[in-house]
Amino acid sequence: MHRFLMLLSLGLIANSSFALPAKTKPTPDPTKAAPISPQQRLNADVTDFIKQLNTAKDFPELQSYVSVDRVGYFNAIDWFDEWKKDRTSLQVVINQIHVDKMQGDSATVTVTYHLHDPHFQSKIERQLFKETLALIYQQEPLWTYLHGKVWQIIPTAQEPPQDYAMLLSGYVLRRAAYGLAQKNWNYTTAARAERSMKRLRALGVAIIQFLQDYDNRYEFAPEHFREVFMSYLPSERSFVHPETYEAYAFNGNLSGKSLEDVKQPAETVLFYEGEDEKLKYRYDGKAAVCFADGHTALVTPAEATHLIWKP
Repeated sequence: MHRFLMLLSLGLIANSSFALPAKTKPTPDPTKAAPISPQQRLNADVTDFIKQLNTAKDFPELQSYVSVDRVGYFNAIDWFDEWKKDRTSLQVVINQIHVDKMQGDSATVTVTYHLHDPHFQSKIERQLFKETLALIYQQEPLWTYLHGKVWQIIPTAQEPPQDYAMLLSGYVLRRAAYGLAQKNWNYTTAARAERSMKRLRALGVAIIQFLQDYDNRYEFAPEHFREVFMSYLPSERSFVHPETYEAYAFNGNLSGKSLEDVKQPAETVLFYEGEDEKLKYRYDGKAAVCFADGHTALVTPAEATHLIWKP
């Protein structure tokens, strides 16, 4: 058993980008956190948008910071793929975010930034750019589940300059908002499934790291698993499906158990799409499941009859 745990943890963590956090006790009640003011939320949302733009990894998360959809030459997914390919080394470095005006759920901010990219001349890197953005504070499905409203950038009606002219003119943020506001086209079923399983794998890695810190026991109540694992995850978005924003379900039968109780981890359900031990078959008749050994798979209704729910 000890050899299995060692191989499991080494295999999963070596193939992940998640750093092992310092050992901290689970927080059972996060409701005592200090409230955040609207201006602090505005600053945090603009900062987070730029942070996500720099990493260019999560399309749904980036798009959640932009208001309205419109039809353009590119659909938003195509635009995002082009952005990732052409701007992989581009970094927008914030110097200042100034709130020019805030009235109710509307605001304008001026973002002062410079660009960092090893392919640019140092002269351009030293240049400061200013962009004024209009924003609206409103409900967005992803954020409704997490913390309610989010400040979303209102894209310009006219397409900003592209390519090198975009950089020289200081249109990086407005160009990004315009591209993300284009109407989506559907992913293939395989791509949709992979996006979901990527988040399920992140949850599986978080569980392995948690077990290492807590004597190989699922030492938490099912209703508190989100608070417990926040320090082990790259983002709180990992808890929800990337399209429906429904929360992934934890197999509560594991709560209070130890790894020694889980005799067949590769068949034992850890996280899944669905509720009350009932899977949702979203991908051509298959459902996404994360197992107790950390691996993910798509299962058919026939295969689901062999899943282990109670160790």
